[in-house]
Amino acid sequence: MKSNNNLILEAIINEHNIVDLSITDVKDLFNELEDINGDDGYLTVDGMEFRLIEEGAIWDIYVETIKDICEDCYGVTLPNFMQDCIDWEKVSINCYADGYGHTFSGYDGSELEAGGYYIFRTN
Repeated sequence: MKSNNNLILEAIINEHNIVDLSITDVKDLFNELEDINGDDGYLTVDGMEFRLIEEGAIWDIYVETIKDICEDCYGVTLPNFMQDCIDWEKVSINCYADGYGHTFSGYDGSELEAGGYYIFRTN
């Protein structure tokens, strides 16, 4: 069985038709994958940046991101005592209609799943 890192790299390489990685590049990528701390991290492959979010943590990160988008981009400014009135879980469910990619992948709105992670290209 392939390790999670193999599955992640294989998914990225296949999806983005990356053909010119050297053995040194692959070793460096494995090291970068090993250095990702926690549930959320970034990996650069052949000039492309990818965000990797662990499957078990993605929903909580998504809800927090939707909240941030609403507050920062749409100017939702409620007094502190009213902040608890918004059910961010329900707001996030409504936003999820097309999956996570439209929120996390600024490049093309797509998402990959491999090795226990969701993978999003960000540039």
